Amino acid sequence: MDLEDQWDHRETKGKRGFRELQERMELLVSMVRRASQVSEVLQVYLECMGLQGRLEVEVLRGRKV
Repeated sequence: MDLEDQWDHRETKGKRGFRELQERMELLVSMVRRASQVSEVLQVYLECMGLQGRLEVEVLRGRKV
């Protein structure tokens, strides 16, 4: 293997490594986005459940809602 072949091999290996890193970063970004969406949905759900719980307590106490 001459010097030019070694250079081509390194360049190919470097591009493949960069592409793998880029794919992993894209996957990580999508996972973080999904997690934040789940967090937002959960927060809204908990807020709604909290409101529902308060309404039920008011109804049980005989107050108009």
